[in-house]
Amino acid sequence: MIHLPLPEERSVALARRYGTILAAAGGALALFQLVGLARRSYWAVAVPVAAVTLAGAGALVWIGRLLMTTPYEPAEF
Repeated sequence: MIHLPLPEERSVALARRYGTILAAAGGALALFQLVGLARRSYWAVAVPVAAVTLAGAGALVWIGRLLMTTPYEPAEF
């Protein structure tokens, strides 16, 4: 169970962990879809579904990368 508010270091680490999971899931989804397309079956359905799936996978990778590279807040003076 996560109790909020979290210390900054733990919050950033948690965001990066979730980012890594999202990026990995998006990459795996894209790879799975591309392997399915390589089999050349049901092109009439596969191409539009592939476009939507790859766009969703790309969004997952983008959000995951954004979370993985979350910077620490600068120390106050």
